[in-house]
Amino acid sequence: MTRTEQANFSLATLLGWSKLALAGGGAILGTPPNDAPACRGQAMVPDWCGDWAAAGPLMVEYGAYPQFHCPDSSLMHVRHEFAPDTFISLRDFPSRDAAVRFAVVSIVTESLRAKRKARSGT
Repeated sequence: MTRTEQANFSLATLLGWSKLALAGGGAILGTPPNDAPACRGQAMVPDWCGDWAAAGPLMVEYGAYPQFHCPDSSLMHVRHEFAPDTFISLRDFPSRDAAVRFAVVSIVTESLRAKRKARSGT
């Protein structure tokens, strides 16, 4: 599983998708949260890491805005209220857009993990 497939898979799990399976070509299939009736129990998980049409709404809903205020221009500062500050190397991605989408997914994933942990009291 690639880094971006793993990121999409982890986020889907945290958002309530179940019965997840890789379908080839980076696609992930699964049962959407709340067993969405129109999907017959299976649908394609959004490709948040690969498509702005999926990442954009996620970014806005969760306030996940990566920043580029770093002394090293090859790094992106990933900062969010519930997630630890991290840095992502732009060199690890085919484009700056791909790096930003990955950062958005990382921010939301870490935020959801932190909120889940806070609710469980651990």
